[in-house]
Amino acid sequence: MPSNFFGPLNKDNIKVGYVDPSLGFVDGISVCEANEYAQKNPGTVFVFKTGDNDLRYLNINEVNVLTTEDVVSKTSDDCGGINEKKPCGPPRIQLFGGGGVGAAANPIIGADGSLLAVDLVRGGNGYQFPPLVAAKDDCEYGSGAVLQSFIGETTNIVETYDREQDFEEYDICPDTFVGYGSNWDPNTGNQLGPWDPNSYTSEGRDPIRQEIEKYEEFVRQLERRPFWSTRKKKPNVIVSSDNIVIPSYNKVTFPAWNEFMNSYAISPTPPSNVRGSDYAGILFTFEWEENFLYDGDYVFRGLCDNKAELYFDNIKVSNLKSFKDTPEPIKKTIKAGVHKIRLDLLNVPIKEIIAQPEPGLVEVKFNVYGQGKNTDKLRFAFTAEDGSHSFVIKSVDTSK
Repeated sequence: MPSNFFGPLNKDNIKVGYVDPSLGFVDGISVCEANEYAQKNPGTVFVFKTGDNDLRYLNINEVNVLTTEDVVSKTSDDCGGINEKKPCGPPRIQLFGGGGVGAAANPIIGADGSLLAVDLVRGGNGYQFPPLVAAKDDCEYGSGAVLQSFIGETTNIVETYDREQDFEEYDICPDTFVGYGSNWDPNTGNQLGPWDPNSYTSEGRDPIRQEIEKYEEFVRQLERRPFWSTRKKKPNVIVSSDNIVIPSYNKVTFPAWNEFMNSYAISPTPPSNVRGSDYAGILFTFEWEENFLYDGDYVFRGLCDNKAELYFDNIKVSNLKSFKDTPEPIKKTIKAGVHKIRLDLLNVPIKEIIAQPEPGLVEVKFNVYGQGKNTDKLRFAFTAEDGSHSFVIKSVDTSK
């Protein structure tokens, strides 16, 4: 759309700023953008610079009633021709930088022309670090003053809104933005989200700060839930030591396990209470390929039932503890990119010792029954041929 620099002013020429808790002073936003921000952040104080470079502190209701007359200078701009005389005026204090706006101060000059002190008449808003300070003399009669500013401590205050004008009324503009297209990963071709060129050109939005915020949100997600877990994604490969490929894995639980195991444990075989169904003594290998988005230190935690080893890019990292233990953090420095995670799991067999009869002896079962009266008094005696041992069997039943 062609621009007319000398055309009449309109509502779009009104720009205000505000102090963001993270970004500091954000300037150059439109009235529509100010309403959107105020709706999400009630009570925001906006900073408006008039055509005469005077600062005004407004709420959203006062922003909405600004007109194009407020951005036009009210002072006379009549040209008086060439004038070689330069008005000096009193010296002044300049404050600039620091990420904020609105600070103003007056110099206090002694009788000898030296700068005795600086009177801060307005603290401004949004300063993230001490601004630069300079004493300015238009005629350059004085020089040599060295000034330094400091950031003081802030206090929490309670604001009470009890007047009718304190209640904000938002004028939300209709959304006519159609977008600029999408961002695409040059390596995978995946869509990364909408592309916004303003993030690289707008003075109020720092692209480096945006990347830092994205990383901080990524870290916060790691604290809330694991970035990767054994149950989150199916392994690329599950294979046994006898080269049998397992097509899928099973999410398993067991009453003797702790909460960590019951939340993340997987098995190459389905759960069963049949003896021998756990394939004890066979080594099973699980492999995943995972894309790590950022360089940094990652922490792994794991337990097993009952022996397992953790490998990263085929390099052993640690042995995992038993299901009865508390998982300990295993710290690993990782470069961004795709890496292989491997777990080797072994269920140790439980062996039972079965008592065997002595050599030369055969186990025999006898049931002795009698018929008639007094059968409970029947006895049967057995004696070895060599007389080494003997035993007696009583009747176990009586027939009346």
